[in-house]
Amino acid sequence: MLTDKRVLNLKQNELPALKPGPVCYLAGAGLSAASKYKVPTAVAFLSHEFTKHADGEDKHVNLRGEPDPALSQLLDRLEKDYGDLRQQNLETVMTDLYVRAFGIARAWEGSDYVGALGRPIPELRRDYTLLINYIRERLPALCGSSRTECGLVKGLVRQVRPEDSIVTLNYDTVLEPYFYERTGDDRLNFLDKSLTPMVSAGGMVMFGSVRPTPPRGVFTKLHGSKDWFTCPNEACVNRHFIQPMNTWYQTWQGALVHEPFVPYCLQCGSSRRPVIIPPTTAKAFDEFPKLGVMWSQSYEAFRDAARWVFIGVSLAATDFHLSSFLRSLTRGQKGDEVAHGSCQICVVNPDFRAVSERLVGAMGPNAAKAFREKYQPTPMYVFDSIEEYSKAADASDHR
Repeated sequence: MLTDKRVLNLKQNELPALKPGPVCYLAGAGLSAASKYKVPTAVAFLSHEFTKHADGEDKHVNLRGEPDPALSQLLDRLEKDYGDLRQQNLETVMTDLYVRAFGIARAWEGSDYVGALGRPIPELRRDYTLLINYIRERLPALCGSSRTECGLVKGLVRQVRPEDSIVTLNYDTVLEPYFYERTGDDRLNFLDKSLTPMVSAGGMVMFGSVRPTPPRGVFTKLHGSKDWFTCPNEACVNRHFIQPMNTWYQTWQGALVHEPFVPYCLQCGSSRRPVIIPPTTAKAFDEFPKLGVMWSQSYEAFRDAARWVFIGVSLAATDFHLSSFLRSLTRGQKGDEVAHGSCQICVVNPDFRAVSERLVGAMGPNAAKAFREKYQPTPMYVFDSIEEYSKAADASDHR
């Protein structure tokens, strides 16, 4: 009888020749943390003081000294609710606050007063909005040429061929400037095409294919992005679309509320709303329906790929959307390809053993069984650094 205790067949710093077909990358917080921009991971995210890369420099930010104290006061309240911020995980705090503000917690949180029931719902919703603003302010501002070039990120983007796809769970914009530099036939089907309305001579197109269009892959962000916005008005036709505003990055020089101007929806006049969602099973995707298109595109990109590369992804058990996504992918025909090694699996992470275990645990039963067979289990190719993976990938990719 097979058990979960069986040791995986991990091939460290080895990578066989790439079989015909595209590569699909899944990039997590570890990639951004390893970059020159030193983007914090979820565990080190919440802080009154931090260093932020903006305008080509690393700037020290102290929210306690800002003219508008809203974000600093938010962190004070979060510390009171959750404890020492240095020990808190952003995703845990974000998810819990979302559930309390918009989910089942309305059954026990007071709506009109604080009292014994805790803080009222309107206050919690305000704090959730402030937390989204804090996330945007905390992440680096990498607008156009006003950034220090990162050789590690640039080298990885160089390996992503036009037919490949890259899917990310990150809110930051570490990858985008390097993709924007690519032009002509070397360009991916970048996020603009995925997000903006599709219009034909007869009006809005309702249905179409989400599969990558050879020889083009896609770039998708499954949890939103610091520079994506939508209209908050549920009655507005623009409510169902997302506009990337890559030229409007907020810099270190002021709090988010002090931007020179606030863009408004040209259809109904509402102010913009950031598209950032927590890794929760709650109804966040109902609020940003266009993200469903990106999950569909990502699913089809993985199904078409000959190699999956998980870079800096922790595969946390709390990310139920991603777990379900991987479990669905590794069933049926694609599950058989993964099980028999015709679709190569790579894990790039300093803690590759634990991540590999969680990855197999998230697979469909037949695929997971193949990686835990007693005799000749399917191999998984692992690397403890992006540099090691890039070196092996260059040698294995003969396209």
